Amino acid sequence: MTSPSRFWTDEQTLPVLDYLKLTDHLEAEHLAGNPLEIGDSFVVNKAGDGVLTRTALGATRSGVKIASVFPSNSGATVQSIYILFNRRGDPEFVMGADSLTCFKTACDSALASRHLSRTDAEHLLMVGAGSMAPHLIAAHRAVRPSIRRVSIWNRGAQRAQVLASQTHDASAVDVASLAEAVADADVISVATLSSEPLINGEWLPPGVQLDLVGAYRPDVREADDTALTTSRIFVDSRHTIDHEIGELAIPLAAGIITRDNIRGDLYELCQGRVTGRDSPATRTVFKNGGGGHLDLMTATFIANRLEPDETT
Repeated sequence: MTSPSRFWTDEQTLPVLDYLKLTDHLEAEHLAGNPLEIGDSFVVNKAGDGVLTRTALGATRSGVKIASVFPSNSGATVQSIYILFNRRGDPEFVMGADSLTCFKTACDSALASRHLSRTDAEHLLMVGAGSMAPHLIAAHRAVRPSIRRVSIWNRGAQRAQVLASQTHDASAVDVASLAEAVADADVISVATLSSEPLINGEWLPPGVQLDLVGAYRPDVREADDTALTTSRIFVDSRHTIDHEIGELAIPLAAGIITRDNIRGDLYELCQGRVTGRDSPATRTVFKNGGGGHLDLMTATFIANRLEPDETT
């Protein structure tokens, strides 16, 4: 076995990660060709703790991310590493993948927002104040500089207050009423560990872009049926919607929606093969399900900046 030529910690990779540049890179990768070969698995116990693997095979590089997902942990709930292989299948780089995952997830949503949210969007509502929230706020604002206000709602109000103070933005405030904040928002990003829907579709205003990030298991959701049936639905990849993501798998199994209700994925949006919104009043929903292809794109982005002369 060939030893990897480099090992990078999160502290080493973080300086080269940039929300707008990574979003641009993801768009370029989606424009470049057909979906990559991917294979994801998540083994979980009854307590909800588990181990996740995301793999992808590309023309010049391939890779696998291994992550422990332990909501029961009082410390870090998600810890991960990424192994990047070259075209010959040799392990080229190993890197800590916590920062990779945060930026990949946030820029996945930002890329969708670039194609789905209104260009004059002014009010961003962040639902959830966990570790992903500051990344999602920053990424959404990077692609929509028209956003002037940021509201934050969290079940525990204190965490929302702390996040609002940490954004270093006078427009960021914590809010008490989720329903009122939803009704006034232009872009809503939801990243929670809720097992039951938090977003009631009846609250959604015309023209809103709803970004659903947190539901990662087959049995959990963040938005109700009405939110889906009254909106145009998009996903990051059509290859991960059937059984892995409860946000869509549950209403698909119940016949609430069909596969025809899923208008497109990021490949189709970026390549102009589907239209995002057909009017300013159109409601859009994006399910951020992740996928090994996005991890590989992000790992390649990092490697190309840390080792720009490295051949593959």
